[in-house]
Amino acid sequence: MRHPPPVRRRTAALVVACCAGSLLVAAAAASPGSAATELPVTPTAPLTVTPTPPPTATPTPPPTVTPTPTPTPPPGPDCEPPHMPSDPGPSLVQDQLETVGGRILDAVEAGGYSGFTGLSADADNARLLLCWLHDEPLPGPIADIVANPGEPVEVVRQHGDYTQADLDSRVDLVLADPGLEVSIEGTIHTVTVPEEGTGLIAGVQPYDPSVDPAAFAAQAEPILSAAAGVPVTVVVENEPEFAARRLDASPWYGGARLTDGAGQCTSGFGMLRGSTPYLLTAFHCFAPLAAVFTGPPPVAPARRIGTVRMSIPPIDSEAIEIAAPGQAGSFVYTGGVGVGEGTARIAGPGRNIAGLAVCNSGSFSGELCGIAIARVRVIFVEPIRGVRIRIGPMVWGRTMVPGGIANAKGNSGGPIIRYTASPGRVLAMGTDSASITGFFGCVLFDARVCASDVVYADINTILRSYGGVLS
Repeated sequence: MRHPPPVRRRTAALVVACCAGSLLVAAAAASPGSAATELPVTPTAPLTVTPTPPPTATPTPPPTVTPTPTPTPPPGPDCEPPHMPSDPGPSLVQDQLETVGGRILDAVEAGGYSGFTGLSADADNARLLLCWLHDEPLPGPIADIVANPGEPVEVVRQHGDYTQADLDSRVDLVLADPGLEVSIEGTIHTVTVPEEGTGLIAGVQPYDPSVDPAAFAAQAEPILSAAAGVPVTVVVENEPEFAARRLDASPWYGGARLTDGAGQCTSGFGMLRGSTPYLLTAFHCFAPLAAVFTGPPPVAPARRIGTVRMSIPPIDSEAIEIAAPGQAGSFVYTGGVGVGEGTARIAGPGRNIAGLAVCNSGSFSGELCGIAIARVRVIFVEPIRGVRIRIGPMVWGRTMVPGGIANAKGNSGGPIIRYTASPGRVLAMGTDSASITGFFGCVLFDARVCASDVVYADINTILRSYGGVLS
């Protein structure tokens, strides 16, 4: 007998499977005497794990640094022409203006700043007018001086159309082209670079002396402006004419009478080049290697000063090497000629700034003061010993008194000086060369031909060119 299979008991079972996010539930129950029932179970596919790639690191770009633009200077006033002082005498304000102006000019020269146009003094208001190219910021060293010039001086930045360097480069486009003189029918003898940077100023003498000056200028200005590429203002005036005290002794002073036995001029300043002493005068006075004596002709061997050894024709300067045992003096003659003469010790070189007052101490006219610096960059052409020479830049001063005298024939080579507010302290400013506005008859000590203006060589340019110092 066969026995039935044993009964298997099952308890309820719960199967949970998780697959792809779904839930499957299977249940089975067994009761006595019933066959076991099983729910089919669908196998769950294995879970595929896709590894998450590491995040790609996108490099953060460095911050973009936008350079701060150089600030454009705020709109300012146009450059003013130089102001002539109302008081020609020495003053503390003029000393202070020259000191601050010298700092500015030194900084311009040292930095080679191309935006510089000009500098002038307004002594009556203790102002320096600094003309700089429109819209160009001031360099740091210049801006520092403008911001802190020192009391009581105020430096006013003004705006010019053309820089000094630009205008300098255009001078010979007007002065050195003979064809222009034919076109305008006049001799172009002088070109001035004005402090206010408005263009150029041309001094012209018409071929026809009877021509109306205004009409002549009106027809000449467009022609010269086109040639220069900048505006040119024409001033109708005569060609420049070259301008001792009577008997000096070693150490040789400035302002004394000089002669080579024919012409007569005036001594300028004593100069040392190394240990060699020289006496400065004007190039047009005496020929190279000429023996030069003190006093009027005729000459005497005992009055011999020395021999012309060096010259700089473009600034109308020459240097007389002093014969041993003679020495270069540190003084200049002041006052009259033969009457009321005095002397003053030279404290050093001064800086020529338009608007300051100077004196001309020539051996024919005596001391002439009340002269205001009008311009500091005048260029002219003049025949010297048969050769037409370009001379400049030179400084131009004119009398502050209507009908006054600023120069005389025979003063050439003589000292231009400036009195400071310190008693007895006198600065060397340059050596007399010429006059532009024309000479007229006069009786003033030994002078018989005088002028209301004076053109002179800047003392700093002279010393720098020779490599010398004042004695």
